[in-house]
Amino acid sequence: MFISSLLKTDYDPANSILKVVYPDLQDFLLVEIINATDKLVETVKTYNVKRILIDSSKTAVPAGNAEGREISLTLALGLMKTHVQKIARVESFSADVEATVQSHISYINQTIYIPFLFKNFTDKAEALEWLKR
Repeated sequence: MFISSLLKTDYDPANSILKVVYPDLQDFLLVEIINATDKLVETVKTYNVKRILIDSSKTAVPAGNAEGREISLTLALGLMKTHVQKIARVESFSADVEATVQSHISYINQTIYIPFLFKNFTDKAEALEWLKR
């Protein structure tokens, strides 16, 4: 399943899990990342995806705070209009990326109601097991 050259994806229809490998969120790619995020949401709707694994483990460059927050909020708002039930996120090995992402997650949780379960993991296999339950 191809969404964008920026996002590597793999779909497991038996478990309704869409695996997404997140790229480095560089500021100059903001427009392309937002377009890829919109396509991701459309794909989730089209395939009626129930679970998403976001693999940020190799993400090394966070987008600027405002830009990254915009990407995260766009994704959350889009996914609210789908049948997604669970999202597991595999954390980046970069402490800087994680600090920025945690700030974005806090902002989103304070701004909107998220109707699906969301959980961070350090281990991809553990994240997949949680999604399958």
